[in-house]
Amino acid sequence: MDEAHLLRNVDGTLFATLRQIKGDFTILSTGTLTVAGVDDIMAYLRLLQPINAERYYAPGHLRSLGFDPEEFDPFKLPDSDNCADILRQNSYAYDHFVRGKPAEEQGVLLRKMLKGWVIRRTYSSKVPRDSKVSIAASLPRYSTVALETQHSAQHQPIVDGLLKVIGKKLCFIDENTGRRKWSFAALRRLILVSDWAYFDIVHDYLMTEDVAKALDDNELLRGMLAMAQSVYDEVEVPAEDDKLAILAQFIEAGPKLRIFCYDLAEIVVKEKNNVVVWVHTPAMQAVLGQICKTVNVEALVFHSKLTSRARSEMLDKFTRTPNASLVLIVSYALASVGLNFQGSCCNVWHFDPASDDAQKLQARSCVVRLHNPYNQVFIREYYVKRTFSDRIARNNFRKAFPGLLAELDGGRAGQMDLDEEGNFKFEPWCYLEGRLLKASHPKCQGLNLKPIPVAEFIRFILDANTTTVTISGAD
Repeated sequence: MDEAHLLRNVDGTLFATLRQIKGDFTILSTGTLTVAGVDDIMAYLRLLQPINAERYYAPGHLRSLGFDPEEFDPFKLPDSDNCADILRQNSYAYDHFVRGKPAEEQGVLLRKMLKGWVIRRTYSSKVPRDSKVSIAASLPRYSTVALETQHSAQHQPIVDGLLKVIGKKLCFIDENTGRRKWSFAALRRLILVSDWAYFDIVHDYLMTEDVAKALDDNELLRGMLAMAQSVYDEVEVPAEDDKLAILAQFIEAGPKLRIFCYDLAEIVVKEKNNVVVWVHTPAMQAVLGQICKTVNVEALVFHSKLTSRARSEMLDKFTRTPNASLVLIVSYALASVGLNFQGSCCNVWHFDPASDDAQKLQARSCVVRLHNPYNQVFIREYYVKRTFSDRIARNNFRKAFPGLLAELDGGRAGQMDLDEEGNFKFEPWCYLEGRLLKASHPKCQGLNLKPIPVAEFIRFILDANTTTVTISGAD
């Protein structure tokens, strides 16, 4: 089964149906082993383990193997023990010996549990094994354009004020446990305000359960403007029959929305391209869907209220009709990162920045895949300066430092220290004839080249495929 992460709900019909299928062997293929958390692993275990695997842990059976039932832990057995794998690779072992452990310990235990089942392929792998070409070399090339903009002088003070007020509610102390927790409601509001200055006024009106209704509401954009006008007198609400005037007034408070409309015209309508658009919130899915409808572009909104059949039909339409000016609007939060659009489009738009680099990679990999008929994939990333979304992007950059340093200097990654100024110490690199070379490279010897500062070097690597375009808030 491909996209096996869709099985993670062990109470769902897909899991129940697949469990009824009998065969000599089972192959589960996925690029996203876990989606919501490590508990997703239960579906794989229940599908692959022998029937009634818990019988292995019956006291009599453990005694017959020479183990004390009171103190037995399969993960304390030597890996070479003949009983180790069969006693680890089942849901009983996960429930009793893995679940609830600290994250670091869970990772070690899961590695032992799955090592006999999982065949992992990375970008450096060669398939078939005797091939001279790696997976990375077989993927289509991709290039990224980062579109930076900002709110106008009229709207930036509104955004600043809301970010300050809502930001205080982002983290709170749970009264029952005394532990610090994140408020996802505040997080959602901060992201939406970054996209449209007046969004906090309509936040409670446009909730997740309203997406399907909002997509059918031809007065949605005008209604949102009217609600904003009730608080801000300067907001104008055009006549209800003037759709383009409504759209023009609406996007005044959303600099990313203005760029989005331009991209719709140039890339989708004019060039007849299909596009995948990534957002964080259902509310923004509804807004972008309505904008597409206003300019007569067909939008397929992949939201949580669709039935399994409706989702399947929507994806089938998108993947089977390339170059049809279709816009598929998907959410990072809806497990959309495992979908496959390789034969239908070569355009990926991150309207909202991904929460982390792994999520961004997964979203991009929906299109940057083997056997994609397109040789080039074009990625666009939308950023608004001085907003919470911009903060997410900057945090992602900081989180990328340790992993990238380890990858570049893998032989000494476990021994890296900080220098006297608190910076990572790693072998210096230099520019030479337009190339990045380690300072120890023979070509660099005797040239007295100045090493590149760490921050500049990391930024160079992360932005190697990225062109940044700055667009003023007034444009």
